[in-house]
Amino acid sequence: VVMAAAAIAIALSAATSHLFTLGASLAEDVYRVLDRRQTLPRLGAAWAAIAAAALAAAMFLVIADVDPLRAALTAFAFAASTFFPALLLAIWWPRCTVAGALAAMGMGFGVMVVEVVLGGGFAARETMPTTPVASLAGIALGLVAGVAIGLYWRTSSKAELTYCEDMRNPDGEA
Repeated sequence: VVMAAAAIAIALSAATSHLFTLGASLAEDVYRVLDRRQTLPRLGAAWAAIAAAALAAAMFLVIADVDPLRAALTAFAFAASTFFPALLLAIWWPRCTVAGALAAMGMGFGVMVVEVVLGGGFAARETMPTTPVASLAGIALGLVAGVAIGLYWRTSSKAELTYCEDMRNPDGEA
């Protein structure tokens, strides 16, 4: 019982943080479009966006036949395969460029889209958990794409390389 309560608390905490982020993002994007005179209270717009996102998510979960654990696993797999290769390359590979990071993100995201669209194709649905495997494949292919584009594209400037080294050096002032 305690483990189930802890799991529910973790899920609610993650959902709440996602809703706040989504609401703030929507409020920022919609706020500037709707109110050009800047008269709407910004906090009210953020709370309205959060409420709308929560209502839309609740309606989707009621209408759709979705396994919440599978949906959460898929969401984390999308995030990992999309952002991890770009973050890893940006931190540890000096030749990482914007084009390389975008290629890494696009490849990881594309692999996950193929997995979701095919729904565990390749006759592997019964034999292995396809979402984690697809996420790992997306990470690996994203790293390959980022490195390939980084090698093909222009090298970083001297100022960018110096900045990168300063960021990695814990003794510096960066």
